[in-house]
Amino acid sequence: MAGPVHGDTGLSRLDSAIGAFGTARAQVLRETGNVIAAAIAVDAADDACAAGATNAATAARATVRTATPRARLALSVLPARNATYSHALDSLAAAERAATSLNADQRAKVDAVVAGGRDEKAAADAFRVAGSSALPAYAQLDATQSTWLDHRIAGWFRTQQEAADAYVVMRQEGLPALQRARTRLERVDATRRLVSERERAAVAAADTALASLRRPG
Repeated sequence: MAGPVHGDTGLSRLDSAIGAFGTARAQVLRETGNVIAAAIAVDAADDACAAGATNAATAARATVRTATPRARLALSVLPARNATYSHALDSLAAAERAATSLNADQRAKVDAVVAGGRDEKAAADAFRVAGSSALPAYAQLDATQSTWLDHRIAGWFRTQQEAADAYVVMRQEGLPALQRARTRLERVDATRRLVSERERAAVAAADTALASLRRPG
């Protein structure tokens, strides 16, 4: 959402608030995206290992090694990112009230962005809780994959099918917890994505409503 660039003091404050909102929102979305990217990477490696496919597993594990540290960092910083987002939403709401030249439609559109942002912040926090609770199960699967691939490369298994069967056995103990973690994370992320899509639409609508306040060129 681009802010107005009018010289009016109230609109200048709104402009700054919109910029801070956009930055804070982007940070939250980036961190949640990093968590999902790691889960997808570990799941892809799981499929490759379960198939006994050495080359595919090796490639998938390389992605996991890059993605999982980012996910751990994301979960650790999400509380601060959400707090910044909440503050930005408060500032945006206050700036909208102070901008006396806004018309009713413009106010309504900005208010919708604030309301949607609060929903998005709550959804991101629920996602963080689910992601943190899923971390041990995914960490165990990560370790299992690493051990299995070391064994596979070292020639422990005579055939691809034997390698696949061995992986299934190695993974079995942690599978119930993993399945619960996957289900919860998928459910919470589905909700988060719906909320974020609504907020994206609200931002686009506000951007259109505020367009008349910007200087041409």
